[in-house]
Amino acid sequence: MAKSLEWKLVREEHYRQFYKEAKNLSTTFDIDVKRKAGLLIRYWPRRFGPGGKQDLEARGYDALQIGGLFNYLLNYSRKYVK
Repeated sequence: MAKSLEWKLVREEHYRQFYKEAKNLSTTFDIDVKRKAGLLIRYWPRRFGPGGKQDLEARGYDALQIGGLFNYLLNYSRKYVK
C-alpha cells in the first residue's frame, strides 16, 4: 500500500514539473516543436526517446503530431497542479 502511494506522489510531482516547464510554450501545434519534443523526451524518455514505444524520430512524427501529443500531455498534467 505504501509503495503505491509513494508511486502516485512521485507521478503527480512528475506531471507538475512537466506542466511548470511546458505551460508557457505555445499550444499552436506547429510552433516551438523542437522545444516541445525535447520536453516530451526529457520527461518520458522510455516512451518518446530513442527506442521508446513512440520514438519521435524513428517513427517520423511531424510537427502537428508532436504538437498534438504535447497538448494532450499538457492538458492531462494540468489536473495535478494545485
